Amino acid sequence: MTEQDTLESCKEKFVNLISELNDSQFHEFQEFVATAMEEYHSQLHNEQDIEMEEHDGDFQPVSDLKMMRLGRIIKDLRAQVPVSAEAPGEKIVIPDTDEFKEYNQDNTVHVDSFLFTEEDVDDLVDEGKMSRNYCLDCKSKKVKPLNFISHSASVLQLQFLYQVALASS
Repeated sequence: MTEQDTLESCKEKFVNLISELNDSQFHEFQEFVATAMEEYHSQLHNEQDIEMEEHDGDFQPVSDLKMMRLGRIIKDLRAQVPVSAEAPGEKIVIPDTDEFKEYNQDNTVHVDSFLFTEEDVDDLVDEGKMSRNYCLDCKSKKVKPLNFISHSASVLQLQFLYQVALASS
């Protein structure tokens, strides 16, 4: 059996295996596979090698291992805070600039960009847990999209900040 045949056979077995799982089992298995793959990857590649990679100042993607760790942190935080990630008693202040001049408490929703991507917000909207629109007149069907702001940087923005903007510091 060639290497390609072995790979294709493994792929087929894997697809057959996951097709036997129900939805909740699938998600549990997905987490198991991710953890197992991370462990296997770290055994194949010494983690110190990843940490000591040369940094040439250009924007470079973070290693899969680090992104998986970050993903776990995000998942844990999501379970503990509301979508806005506001602390009890915290008041979000909308910037007083031209860019935000049309934003107010009625037409703006705060979503934590570190914890929730645009795709996550789409999922929350699809699940009915959030809306992108608000009623301009409670007795009509006239609606307008909500504005979204965040008090935190997204993962991509933080990656840029640390790897490019602050790299020479």
